[in-house]
Amino acid sequence: MPISRFLVENHGSNPEAIKLAFAQALHNCKSSGLSKITLVFPTKGSFPSSNIAQFLGEKAAKALTKGSAVNLGDGIQLTLEIPKNIKSFGRYDVLLATYLTAKDMDVIDGVNNTNSILYLPWNEEEGKRWLSTWKPQVVGNQSWVASTNPLPQFVQDVVLKLGRCINMATGLSHPSDKEMAKKLFSELRKNGVTAPPELVRQFAVQSGWEPVRAQELAIFAAKYIG
Repeated sequence: MPISRFLVENHGSNPEAIKLAFAQALHNCKSSGLSKITLVFPTKGSFPSSNIAQFLGEKAAKALTKGSAVNLGDGIQLTLEIPKNIKSFGRYDVLLATYLTAKDMDVIDGVNNTNSILYLPWNEEEGKRWLSTWKPQVVGNQSWVASTNPLPQFVQDVVLKLGRCINMATGLSHPSDKEMAKKLFSELRKNGVTAPPELVRQFAVQSGWEPVRAQELAIFAAKYIG
C-alpha cells in the first residue's frame, strides 16, 4: 500500500503544533490497528532539553533517551530514534519526524515499509520543500502554498530516460550512468534549456527515484542547466 504522509505547519517552538502531531500519529496507529510510533529527532543528546521532551514529560523523555519504549495507552508504544539509525528496509508502523533537516527527511522518505510518515518541521522553508515534493495531507491550519512551477518537458524527458536506463535506488553511482547523465544534460545546455535544481529533485522523487539519489541528481544537473 502507498505510504500516507501528513504535515503539521510549524514555526519554531510551538506546543500546539507538537500536540497536533502526536494526536495525528496516535490516530494513524489506532485507525490502522498498529502499535508503534517511532519518534525521529535530530540528535539524542539535545532531545532531553527540547520542547518535545517537555511535552512528553521528564520521565518519558528519560526513558526514550535511554532507548526504552514509552506506553502511550491503548497498546501503543513510542520509541526514539535519530535519522542515521533509520533503515530504508526496516519496518516501522508510524514515523513521526520532528525538526529534521531536508537531508534527514530524504532518509526518512527512503523508508519502504511504513504505514505513514508525519512531519513536524522546525521552519517553513523545510516544511514547504516537503509539501511541494509529496503533497501530504496537512493537519490543522493550512497557510503554506506548495510550489506549482512545472519542470520543462525536455528536462522531464531526460529524468525519465535516466530512470528507465539506470537503477533509481543507486542513482549515478556507476561511472557509465554518470557519463550518460552528463551527455543528456550537456545536450540540454547546448539547446539553452535551464531548470532550477529543486524542481529536478522533486520530479525525480515523484518519478520513483530514491530521495537521496534524487538530490544527488539535482546537484549534478545544476552543473549543466542550473
